[in-house]
Amino acid sequence: SERVTCMKLARIITIRRRFESHSPSRTSMSSVEALIDTIAAHGPVYPIDATKIRLLRNPSDFYDELKAGVASAQKRIVLASLYVGTGPLERELIDVISQRLERSSTTRVRVLLDCVR
Repeated sequence: SERVTCMKLARIITIRRRFESHSPSRTSMSSVEALIDTIAAHGPVYPIDATKIRLLRNPSDFYDELKAGVASAQKRIVLASLYVGTGPLERELIDVISQRLERSSTTRVRVLLDCVR
C-alpha cells in the first residue's frame, strides 16, 4: 500500500542518515557496498550493468531521451510530473505522445500530475 511504501522510504532515509553520520569515508567502496546492502534489505534491488548506463548531462539530453522513449514505446507510456507547461517544449512532447498513439492502437498512456499546481 501507499502508506507502507512511504514508511519504507522514511526508514531507508533514516538508515542512510545514520550510516552517513557514522561512515569514516563516504567515498570508500566498502561504505558504498554497505549502504547498498542496507537499502536492499528494505526493498527491491534491480541490478544494472554499469556499461549500459549513459549519463544525461543537461536538461536537453533528458528531454531528447524522453521524446525518444515515448516515440519507441510499444505497450505503455507512464509519466509523472509536478505539472505540464504550455510552452513549445511541452507542446512538442504532447505531439510526440499523440503521434505514438496514432501509430499504435495498443500503446496506453498514463500521466500523473500534481493536482495542487
